[in-house]
Amino acid sequence: MKTHAIRGLLLKDWFSVRSYIARQLGLIAVIYLVLSFGLKSAAMFTSMLLLGGMMGLLSLFAVDDSCQWNAYAGILGLRPGQLVAARYIAVYGCMLLLTVISAAASVVLELFVFRPLFGTADAAENALVGIATGAAIFLFYGLMMALDIPLYYKLGVEKARIPTTLTMVVPFIVIVTTASYWGPLLDTMDLAALPWGWIFLAIAAAFAACIALSAAVSARILAKKEL
Repeated sequence: MKTHAIRGLLLKDWFSVRSYIARQLGLIAVIYLVLSFGLKSAAMFTSMLLLGGMMGLLSLFAVDDSCQWNAYAGILGLRPGQLVAARYIAVYGCMLLLTVISAAASVVLELFVFRPLFGTADAAENALVGIATGAAIFLFYGLMMALDIPLYYKLGVEKARIPTTLTMVVPFIVIVTTASYWGPLLDTMDLAALPWGWIFLAIAAAFAACIALSAAVSARILAKKEL
């Protein structure tokens, strides 16, 4: 029964915002594809598509607030834990899917479009950078969403708009303004000697723990909220 409830909630979210997200992502994809050809690099394609998708996902919470969905779901017998679980699966599943698709598109552009057309010598390196950038943005903004989602359940999307904007914009500014320092820092490190398997495992475990904690807090907030 729980699996069917989660599946139904995911379908509800999909049909609620599919056209809006498709239009938004389509516009962003066209804009940054054009820019990629102008710059002869797909470096920004992955990050912009993922950020655009995340902003579109906020519509899920706005739709629920506008129609008082959570109160109606309680009448249907759905539990707060089910509502929260389905929403986290929708948000992080969509973010992961966008990361994979955009990173793959970046690789295709660099290796099979820009290198033949423009003779880009470092196309393979740029492709790897695109993959790493997508993974880093997924992890970083995934943590930001873990901070924001409980606020949506507590305050609603409108009241949480300012902290959401800050968590979206401030990290991006920090990343952009400090990017020039990463190269020299990485050059001083013996990257081959690092235990990458354990590092990736630790990052994945910490990320999963943060998401689980955020989901538990959201479920607790929704359970206590007067609907």
